[in-house]
Amino acid sequence: MTDLEKGDLAYIFTVDVFNEGIDIPSVNQIIMLRQTKSSIIFIQQLGRGLRKHQSKEYVTVIDFIGNYKNNYMIPIALSGDVSQNKDSIRRDTFETNYISGISSINFEAIAKERIFKSIDAAKLDSMRSIRSSYIKLKNRLNRIPLLSDFFEQNSLDPYLIVSGKVNSINTYYDFLVKMDDNADKISNLENKYLMIISREFLTGVRKHDPLLLSEMIKGTIFTRKSIQSLFESYGLDAQTRTVDSVLNTLNLSFFTGTIAEIYQGAELIQADEMIRLSEGMRKSLSNNIYFKLLLEDLLSTCLKKSDAFDTKKLLTPYQKYRRRDVIRILHWDKQLVDQNIGGYVRKDNEFAIFITLHKGEAFSGAMMAYEDELISPDLLKWYTKASRSMKSPESQAMLNYDKTNLQIHVFMKKSDDEGTDFYYLGRVAPIKDSIKELHKPTNDGKIKSVVEMHLRFLEAVDYKLYKYLINTT
Repeated sequence: MTDLEKGDLAYIFTVDVFNEGIDIPSVNQIIMLRQTKSSIIFIQQLGRGLRKHQSKEYVTVIDFIGNYKNNYMIPIALSGDVSQNKDSIRRDTFETNYISGISSINFEAIAKERIFKSIDAAKLDSMRSIRSSYIKLKNRLNRIPLLSDFFEQNSLDPYLIVSGKVNSINTYYDFLVKMDDNADKISNLENKYLMIISREFLTGVRKHDPLLLSEMIKGTIFTRKSIQSLFESYGLDAQTRTVDSVLNTLNLSFFTGTIAEIYQGAELIQADEMIRLSEGMRKSLSNNIYFKLLLEDLLSTCLKKSDAFDTKKLLTPYQKYRRRDVIRILHWDKQLVDQNIGGYVRKDNEFAIFITLHKGEAFSGAMMAYEDELISPDLLKWYTKASRSMKSPESQAMLNYDKTNLQIHVFMKKSDDEGTDFYYLGRVAPIKDSIKELHKPTNDGKIKSVVEMHLRFLEAVDYKLYKYLINTT
């Protein structure tokens, strides 16, 4: 090492020996000759060249075997976030305030974009990845983990296990069976109950639903008034329409189309004058202790996940929502199929806009090429659907928004590589004199009318998120 520092040696080749415990500040070149999928080893090896020294202005990293493809591991290693949740890793890249003290991290624009592309391409929710996280947690706890253990131990995001992206795994029970770690058996109906709760509530977007179920499995029977009192005691929105929305979700009347068909026959509650668990749920809780354990664990995890959302607001800025989450939270009676929502949907005084900012050259999901643009943190250029004019209902709604108290919400994702969730950017107000009718070519060569307008955010979008969304480097 002394010869290297003096310049008598140009290179030292090592296998794991210099990963840690070695400090040579003058090292100005790192050559990667081995693959690793460990974020810790990756950052340790990279870190051998990151010390400041008067003899160098930068460090050169030559990657012969493609570790750059795994450079999503850099924010994982620096932040300590091992949730495998892509949105969390993206946030760790554009929000680096997880470093305390006088240290700081700043990713340059090109580095950020390469990390984002690496995140998009990574298969973090594969069975292999989930199994690896499970085994590590099982060894650490010296027992079979509960679903809530993943959250409490800052391990894998529990939703990744049950998201349905891994074949035949829709519940934590399914996963335990796959691992041959299920302590007992549950029925298909009981597993269906767990699937519905996992898919709809484990994202944490609304605390009301799992909270009410948690109280009901204790045997409590409710009226609408006592449900309002329960919500108020937790500082939650307790409007009549919110209670109705929760009940419609739990008795499954909210759901339509394919989802309704999948959920059919597994109603969680029965809601008449008195509101209680469905007969099937009550029987299962009475007859199967293992099902009760799995259900209580799942609801506990749902409630813990919901703590990340602002209970004083229906929608939490910068959190991510699926279209059907938004429809449910804004009190629609029935779910709308995503394809029927498209870019926006309106009901009563609620107007929800969904924007995919960078649609890609091969995008063919719309009649015409929309040029929605996030102009600045407080200004959005937006287009209606094709064949709309100044007289169309949505145009009139925008022109008269202040007279009707129209609440206009904007949800945005950078590209379809991010999945089906959208960041909630907040509420906007139309700039009336910017609203104008245009005529643009459609994909089939015809000319159709469309209405363009500028929308101003009531509160400016977080600057780091704004830069992330607009960056196309």
